[in-house]
Amino acid sequence: FGGIQEHDIIERIKKEFWVSLERHHIGLPEGRHIKQSGKHDVAIHLGEDTYIRLVVNVTVISNK
Repeated sequence: FGGIQEHDIIERIKKEFWVSLERHHIGLPEGRHIKQSGKHDVAIHLGEDTYIRLVVNVTVISNK
């Protein structure tokens, strides 16, 4: 598990909502990749003064 990056979030949004974003649209918590399980607030910049908050729930699944 290396962490959740902007690219991972962009791909999931594209798959779920058919919206294309770029890396600079995604504001990760503390500006770093998400490396812990749990809920994390991510800011999505949609326009000049338009932001939305997306809650990303990271769950680690073990193969054991």
